[in-house]
Amino acid sequence: MDRIVPTARRRSRGIEYLPLPKATRSENLDLSVFPTPQCIFAFASGFHHANANPLHHFFVICAGAYARSASTAMTSRRDELVRLAQQRFKAFFEGDREAYLRLVAEDAVFAYSNGRTLDYRQAMSELAPLAKAGTYQFHYEDVRFRDFGDSALLVYRLVFSGPAGDYEGVEIDTFALRDHIWKLVAVHGTTIPYPNRPRPAVASALLDEYVGRYQQAPGVYYDITREGDRLLGQRNRFAKVPWVAESNDIFYVSSDPAASRVFLRDPQGRVSKTLRIDIEGTTEWKRLPQE
Repeated sequence: MDRIVPTARRRSRGIEYLPLPKATRSENLDLSVFPTPQCIFAFASGFHHANANPLHHFFVICAGAYARSASTAMTSRRDELVRLAQQRFKAFFEGDREAYLRLVAEDAVFAYSNGRTLDYRQAMSELAPLAKAGTYQFHYEDVRFRDFGDSALLVYRLVFSGPAGDYEGVEIDTFALRDHIWKLVAVHGTTIPYPNRPRPAVASALLDEYVGRYQQAPGVYYDITREGDRLLGQRNRFAKVPWVAESNDIFYVSSDPAASRVFLRDPQGRVSKTLRIDIEGTTEWKRLPQE
């Protein structure tokens, strides 16, 4: 026996009941093409006269339920991706390769405000413990979320404190569904510059001790020079920039404010290398013998 559905076409006690066509029975409905709340409300608004059909109330209720369901689903997805982003950062800082493999896609790209761009292989090769669990803390602020269906975007302010120092930056994480599993496919990190970094004066004689060429790898080097009371650094194929003193032997570069440049000395007290240190790790540049 066919089921029946109310219609407003003709009234008998307010509602006429007609058979529900087979092609539109509930077991065959594709809910993915169910009308949007706006369409439902517009349809229901047609019954605005005093003897409004009860379908009006039905559709208005459906519209509200649909909107609430969509909002709940978006909040749930946002919370899930924030949790995954936090797990990824924790894995990065603790050098957890197993977690990284689980969370990050093999075609992922990482870009940072210091100009570094890494692919998945490079990121994995550099993954190493930077601190033990419990020795650092971080949280997200001003989280913004955009849902595109099979992909999603998280933008947030990362506030970090740990053995490598304090850090604040704006992070953009892009996720994509891969075989029904969320994977991180892109990261962009922008450091928030220090607002009140110290700039003490350093004696010219001390600045002269830093002058020289420092090499990271063959063909990759820094030339450190002095001009008046300023120390300048120039990486090969890059422009010359001031190195600003924070204290004796410790400097920073305004265009790379998250990092410190530290000069180290050998047992005889001579400057032997310089380090670039930031939350991502340490890069060592050894001083070459002067010609």
